[in-house]
Amino acid sequence: MDTPPPAPDPQSDTAPWWYVDWVEPYVKDPSLWPVVFAIAGHVMVMITPVLLAVIRTRHPVTFVLLAMMLMASGEVVRFEWRHRGGPRGVSLVLGLTWLSAGGLTWLALETGFL
Repeated sequence: MDTPPPAPDPQSDTAPWWYVDWVEPYVKDPSLWPVVFAIAGHVMVMITPVLLAVIRTRHPVTFVLLAMMLMASGEVVRFEWRHRGGPRGVSLVLGLTWLSAGGLTWLALETGFL
C-alpha cells in the first residue's frame, strides 16, 4: 500500500519534491537549457501583450492581470530564496524573461509593429 508523502516541514531547508523533480533539473542540467529558453520565450510572448495593453489602454483589468503576473513571479523568487538561500537559476531565468518582455514591448511601441 502506498503511503502519502510526509507533510512538509516549514522549518526545513529542503525544497518540496515537485521542485526537485520538475524544476531543478531544467536549470542545473545544460542539456535541458534549450527547453528552459523555449519556455521563457513563450512566457515572454505572453507578457508582452499585457504590458502593451497596460500602456496603451490603461484598462483596470490589464493592471490586475499584470499585478497577478508580477505577484506570481515574486512568489517564485521568494520560494527560491527561502528554500535555496538566495536567488538562483530559476530567478535568473525569470528576471531575464521579464527584461526581454520589456524590451519587446519597447520595440513594439517604437516601431508600431504590435
